[in-house]
Amino acid sequence: MRSIRRILVAIKDPDARTTPALVKAGQLAQALGAQIELFHGIASRLYVDGYGPSGIKLPTIERNVRAQTLAALEKMAARLRRQQIKVKVTVAAEWDFPVYEAIVRQANRTKADLIVADQHAGRHTVAGLLHLTDWELLRLSPVPVLLVKTSGAYRNPVVLAAVDPGHTYSKPAKLDQRILVASSTITRALRGTQHVLHAYVPFPYAAEPNNMLSQETIERLEGEASAAAQSALDRTLRRTRIQKKHRHIVGRHPADAIAQTARELHSSIVVMGAISRSGLKRLFIGNTAERVLDLRGHVVLPGLVNTHHHMFQSLTRAVPAAQDAGLFEWLGALYPIWSRLTPEMLRTSTLTAMAELILSGCTTSSDHLYLFPNGCRLEDSIQSAAEIGMRFHAARGSMSVGRSQGGLPPDSLVEDEPGILADTQRVIEAHHDRGRFAMLRVAVAPCSPFSVSRDLMRESAALARSLGVSLHTHLAENDSDVAYSRERFGMTPAEYADDLGWVGPDVWHAHCVKLDDPGMDLFARTGTGVAHCPCSNMRLGSGTAPVRRMMAKRVPVGLGVDGSASNDAGNMLGEARQAMLLQRVGLGPSAMTARQALELATLGGARVLGRDDIGCLAPGMAADLAAFDLRGPGTAGALHDPVAAMVFCAPERSSWVVINGRVVVEEGRLATVDLRSVLERHNRLSLELLSG
Repeated sequence: MRSIRRILVAIKDPDARTTPALVKAGQLAQALGAQIELFHGIASRLYVDGYGPSGIKLPTIERNVRAQTLAALEKMAARLRRQQIKVKVTVAAEWDFPVYEAIVRQANRTKADLIVADQHAGRHTVAGLLHLTDWELLRLSPVPVLLVKTSGAYRNPVVLAAVDPGHTYSKPAKLDQRILVASSTITRALRGTQHVLHAYVPFPYAAEPNNMLSQETIERLEGEASAAAQSALDRTLRRTRIQKKHRHIVGRHPADAIAQTARELHSSIVVMGAISRSGLKRLFIGNTAERVLDLRGHVVLPGLVNTHHHMFQSLTRAVPAAQDAGLFEWLGALYPIWSRLTPEMLRTSTLTAMAELILSGCTTSSDHLYLFPNGCRLEDSIQSAAEIGMRFHAARGSMSVGRSQGGLPPDSLVEDEPGILADTQRVIEAHHDRGRFAMLRVAVAPCSPFSVSRDLMRESAALARSLGVSLHTHLAENDSDVAYSRERFGMTPAEYADDLGWVGPDVWHAHCVKLDDPGMDLFARTGTGVAHCPCSNMRLGSGTAPVRRMMAKRVPVGLGVDGSASNDAGNMLGEARQAMLLQRVGLGPSAMTARQALELATLGGARVLGRDDIGCLAPGMAADLAAFDLRGPGTAGALHDPVAAMVFCAPERSSWVVINGRVVVEEGRLATVDLRSVLERHNRLSLELLSG
């Protein structure tokens, strides 16, 4: 950093004879031979909004206020000039509000090396302690800011340097070296004592009142981040002579941490190289960003994760014969229709289902495809995922026990088991990506206990584990499912899964509406996941899954929209809302919070799918996010808690969706496919399928 040659002093009250900031700036200017600029930013919107004196035109008010302000600043400047200090006086060229933006703009114009300002007092605070104006100035300034308390000792001050104020997770930025140099220079010039504070937030929103995480998750992330923060600060300070007792690590909101630490140290000065908008851009997304999105007025969530779907079923929504049927009767009505599925129908229905999901904020989805008539292959859905740009877990399903053998599906839809295993191995070896941030993974997914044999379940598990992929199936979906398992296998569904080796962190089961307590204990002990599908469970009258008890037992739980013929929608925000409401029906209003529902839809789904690179917004995670505009009627009146509004209010359509760093939804429209032509083709194919 160059030496401090230009000091911008932000004058809060031009009529004051002197201020602590002015005194400190004068001392620095004398010690460093620096030039001072006295600056005042005027907030004229008070007049524009009708609060000015009646009968006086705005230009007249502007001229009068500017003239009075300049005269007051010149009096301050005269006193400094008598001390042989070079002084310049400026009043904001624009009539700006808020004032901190005018100060930052002036610092950029004049290439100031340091901003000196008096600390504000009043009700408008961040985290209840640091005034909003001070925080915004510290946060946005392109240069170090010296914030001076309006009361306190003037001799031998304690100088608190705040580095990396929560912007970069737990790793102080390169800019912090400039802050430390500036604070060291200031400390020597004022003959004070230097302290360094590193305030870190271990996860975006974690320390905010509107965070979307459970307290348990926050505590875990804080524990992991604390050691990393200490290490990062030590690296930053390695070349300094600051004593260890003068180093402070605080894991809470930086505004809170700065104010509290300054109070504890009786510090009269805070120096913080707050970060300009361009600096924030560099810290968050590096110097290689091709595009920056302005998402003011939006809620930004991690991309939602859908853990269970049958995308081909989007061709058969609201079929009359299946509208009022339970699971087995519903399947019986639809199997004959699905037997006419073609590769083109599969590709188009997958595009439609993915478009619906993405527009609801979903960035990662699994799809359980378990029937392959008329030449259909898993590659048909894989092709559509690549075309639309969705992160995809393709579950190669199968059915091998037809009606003639005591199964549920018609014999025309089942495959022979050697062929199933061979094709499953083929698609895994051809398409599965084991790497971090993989856009395509393949899972082994026999359809259900009532449509495949015991041998196929065992062989599928052995194949999956030999190739290092996950396992997926349906389990304990309703009372009939449980009765079938007891009658045919002499076991509960959970006991049957355990007997076949279908438990473990590499396994997730859809529904589990009727999972009993021993089954939940088994799943918790083994890390076996559950895809909770509340809308489908209600639509088919299957019941309410005991998700609250599963969560209490630490069973991994994610959300799934299930097939579009049993939902009949694919909206992940809507699914999160239903998950919350359905648990409250039987267990009361505290059964599930909005943030817990969102956690199921993000981190919960990521864990169920065996991923540690999606489900949250943090450095080192996949660039998957969804932004929702809060300026519409659906969230009006809920802006005091915008995160909860995403669940309590009617599901919003996403305005922006980014998947793997690629903009897939832009201003509410899909950017990767022509949705209108996809839907026209989809509806034509749906009519063909239903008409036979």
